[in-house]
Amino acid sequence: FASKGNLTSLCSLTFLTPVFALLFGNLVLSEVLSALQWTGVCLTLLSVYLVNQREQIATRIKARLANNSG
Repeated sequence: FASKGNLTSLCSLTFLTPVFALLFGNLVLSEVLSALQWTGVCLTLLSVYLVNQREQIATRIKARLANNSG
């Protein structure tokens, strides 16, 4: 079962640990996050999404390029 997954996708999820820590601190402990911290959260979420969707994104880009060239 473990060998059927994508290791890159699994490893990219470890980058969510600080995001969950910040969100926990904000929601439960009422800590105030700065704009820089929110920017970091957004960039981290976007990065993890792109890493996990890279194959689908590459397929879409190739299909669009094939349609535009022919």
